[in-house]
Amino acid sequence: MAQDFRPNELLRNDGTNQLERMMPTLEPTYAKVDERTPADFLKYAYQFAKEIRYYNNQNQPEGDWTPFFDYFLQDAATGDMRSLPQITRELDSRSDLPPHLVLFLTFLKLYTHAQQDLNNLTQKHLDYYYRTILGIKPKLALADTAHVVFELARQIPDFRIPQGTLLDAGKDSDGNPIRYQTERDIVINQARVASLKTLFIEQTPTSGTRIQVAQKADATPSWRPFGTTQTNRPSDEQLMTAGSLGIAISTPNLLLSEGTRTVSLSVSLANTGLTANSLGGSFRLYFSGEKGWIEPDSISEISIKISGDTPVLFIRATLSAIQPAIVAYDDEVLNEGYITPFPILKLILNQEFSQYESLKNLIINSIRIRVAVNGVKSLVVQNEESLVDPAKPFMAFGSQPTLGSSLYIGSEEILTKRLTSLLIRIEWHKLPPHIDDYYEGYFPPSQNPLNQNSFGGNLFFLSKGQWQLLAPNFTLFSGTDGKLLTISVDNSLFRNFDQNREIINEPIESFNIRTNSGFVRLELDSPRFPLFDFEAFGHALFPILYAQRAVALSRFTGAGDPPVLPNQPYTPQIKSLSIDYVSEETFTPNPTRTDNLFWYIEPFGHRDLVAGESVMVLPPISGVAHSYIGLERFTPPQTISLLVQTEDGTAQANTPADLLSSRDITWSYLAGDRWIDIATSDVLAESTEGFQKAGIVMLDIGRRASTQHTLMPSGLVWIRARVDSARKADGASNVRAIRAQAVEVVFTPSSPTQTPKAIAANTIKKVVTPQAAIRSVEQPFASFGGRPAETDTSYYTRVSERLRHKNRLSGSWDYEHLILEAFPEVFKVRCLPHRQPGQVQLIAVPNLRHKNYGNPLEPRCSTVLLRRIEDFLKPFMSTFVKATVSNPTYEQILLDFKVSFRAGKDAGYFAKVLNDEIIRFLSPWAFEEGRDIPFGGRVYKSDLLAFVEERDYVDFVTEFSMYHLYPGPPRGGIHTMTIGKDFFINQPISATINGSTGGAIGSDFVIGQPVDSTLLSPDSPAIIVSAAQHRITSLSADELAGYGTDRRSGVGYMVIGLDFDVTV
Repeated sequence: MAQDFRPNELLRNDGTNQLERMMPTLEPTYAKVDERTPADFLKYAYQFAKEIRYYNNQNQPEGDWTPFFDYFLQDAATGDMRSLPQITRELDSRSDLPPHLVLFLTFLKLYTHAQQDLNNLTQKHLDYYYRTILGIKPKLALADTAHVVFELARQIPDFRIPQGTLLDAGKDSDGNPIRYQTERDIVINQARVASLKTLFIEQTPTSGTRIQVAQKADATPSWRPFGTTQTNRPSDEQLMTAGSLGIAISTPNLLLSEGTRTVSLSVSLANTGLTANSLGGSFRLYFSGEKGWIEPDSISEISIKISGDTPVLFIRATLSAIQPAIVAYDDEVLNEGYITPFPILKLILNQEFSQYESLKNLIINSIRIRVAVNGVKSLVVQNEESLVDPAKPFMAFGSQPTLGSSLYIGSEEILTKRLTSLLIRIEWHKLPPHIDDYYEGYFPPSQNPLNQNSFGGNLFFLSKGQWQLLAPNFTLFSGTDGKLLTISVDNSLFRNFDQNREIINEPIESFNIRTNSGFVRLELDSPRFPLFDFEAFGHALFPILYAQRAVALSRFTGAGDPPVLPNQPYTPQIKSLSIDYVSEETFTPNPTRTDNLFWYIEPFGHRDLVAGESVMVLPPISGVAHSYIGLERFTPPQTISLLVQTEDGTAQANTPADLLSSRDITWSYLAGDRWIDIATSDVLAESTEGFQKAGIVMLDIGRRASTQHTLMPSGLVWIRARVDSARKADGASNVRAIRAQAVEVVFTPSSPTQTPKAIAANTIKKVVTPQAAIRSVEQPFASFGGRPAETDTSYYTRVSERLRHKNRLSGSWDYEHLILEAFPEVFKVRCLPHRQPGQVQLIAVPNLRHKNYGNPLEPRCSTVLLRRIEDFLKPFMSTFVKATVSNPTYEQILLDFKVSFRAGKDAGYFAKVLNDEIIRFLSPWAFEEGRDIPFGGRVYKSDLLAFVEERDYVDFVTEFSMYHLYPGPPRGGIHTMTIGKDFFINQPISATINGSTGGAIGSDFVIGQPVDSTLLSPDSPAIIVSAAQHRITSLSADELAGYGTDRRSGVGYMVIGLDFDVTV
């Protein structure tokens, strides 16, 4: 073996692009049989004339024949001949050229025909061998395809467009009309896509399970159709938010207008085998309020307790007295579509605590809601005479209380509930300090039977129009001074009568004979002393006794004790009145209930229970990833034809098995609040291959589809695409648009010689034969898939390649050329050396022309195309070889610098211009057709600095840094870590003026050291590209002082990194 043989040189291959396939040496005209030109003949004739002796009239030799051709001589000294075009122009301007010269020139022109026929011998021989002997025929034209969207006139409900309907795409360069025709019958209607949403159940080892939603999926130019993981993404890439998931309960027991309110929710579970467990923070509670949803001040406990053998999910929350009232749900305010006359409690899963997996399978047996309220003062209070204002002191039993006088206390909040405890707090107003001494004058000396405990009453509860004794024989003036009265009733007393009371739908205003519930009655029952004719508070006895004592006093002579005038009887007055109570509701959720209602809360709405459905703590969600399409002006039963426009190369599948396919998608439509699966036979067309490429999805929607829902926003017919695997959902491509009333159209030639050419978006705008029913025709995206008839050059290239590789793949050249021939949508292929035997790694770069790529700086082939290439190669490979085709990796160059623009240049505008020019400089192939896309290579910071400084609008540049951004793990040390991968920058990278966007890279935060050059190995699968946005900061006038033209010489005035570099 030779000493200088270096086998690695054989592996250094930058790949092959489509332009490099067409080698000039393969052209039949590259080596002609007769390559002589007319100028060659002129020179030959002149030189030949020198060799022929001229004989004069005396038949004597006299020189040669060159004077015969002197006219064609340009320079006699050099022997250069005049050019044929020059001679031709002169012939056109004169008519006196000697005949022998004209005849000679005529001969030369006529000879070109024979010469051309002679030179065609090579092509004829080649054609004979290729076309006749080998029998390889040129490929015919392949018509390209486009998607168009129709819009009907407003008054037309639907309209049939038959197969073969012609559409106009303008004219070609020859003036021939360009026509496309529909591929199938389609009935278009008035429906159009009005809303797009996504839902994704994210599962990560660190964050657990989270429900991610996009309320407006198409808020960005492209989106993941089924959502994707949001964890560990930069904040500007987190396009989904946590979705609401939980249950809602509506019960009159939640009517809580004031006071300190403690709500305890006990959910009895059917699941066995559960153990006590703290679930602190797992839920958030919301109550319906007058102005919005109310979140309690604190949730003191969330846990699973074991009560006997039954596990119970227990939640306790407290609302302080200053928080707003919990009131009946008002849809005009809260606008969530619930139908209930009662307040609502929403129990929402707090996804920050990731308990979804622990809770999603818990089955509910029953629900108990217990409320404990302290300090209810908003009461309807009425004595024997009238309604009173409880906010001011009032007479409890009227101005002339007697035994049987009553105080009526009403509350639709308290006294219509199933109470287990009631505590009435009364503070008496101006109660005499010693009531027995106060009434001393009503009785004979030393015979006063009264004391503080003599005054008593009974408490009655109004139930179904009947007064039920609740608390008998209580003392009005208890305690040390008697000023505070508490009447306490426990659960044992409430069990003595039926509490299944009717619900009061109107506010309680007063008590009357028609009142059936909502009141308690405090009845004065004692004292009564018949011996002294004293009862109640002595109001009946006082005038009689006072008159008697007054007469006796007038007659008093002074002997003995004088008669004592009685005090005015005490009229009981209440200074303050409040109620504490505890009430409970226990029920089993059931779709037929009318009092205690239950709903499932899902991310886009809520729904009722279905008869026979198990009641869960969290709503059951089928599948893992969902795409929702809302249609307006859709009248089922109808078909809907949807254009799904994807972005090539954006599927996130790691392996072919992870790619999404049509079989992995379940289509459904929403009927009321129930999803109805669409049968496979009703999926009339699906050309997207599972959201892998742009195509049409045509569905037959049943008559049960409706526009009134609570599960999804009403007013639209909703269609859902469901995927049951997160990996499969990631295997879908990004979507740029979903449009209704779409159909696929194919180019049809208007003449036998017309060939298909790709057309840009919005070229097709009308049908050839106008239809009054069709309002407009739109072609939102460029055509695709077409291929003109094979030219001679393409034919010779293909056949020569075929003869070389012989449909057998043995070297990198074979792989690259075979793929490029079979797939014109691929611009470049590179075959990389693989470390493992039998493995072939191929990198494919797509053709940028008329393609819909999300990022033109990083073009990628669709996963469908990559798999098609792999399948195409299999018949040509050894069974022991496996080829893997993938997209290239892209490594970005990011520049960060400060710039001063020349006087008069708008800094904001020219910062954008400079950013665009840098992008074009680093990635010219993204803007210029036919430019090669090189793999690997080196980029020098000095080259980029020079490029920026050479711009005519740039004055000078300083603090110039270059960063290398790449995917994958760090290549060692923080200075080589990747922005956006190993660490994140909070401030967006964009053109800025005077640092207005905040912190600067390398100044306000450190991300490592910039690089002077970037080198990629020649066998790297990566391509160096420009970052989409460079950080360009324009220097203000004040900042220019240190950098301007007034800088003096000397090291003290030089700028590190600009005037010199410091190395260690």
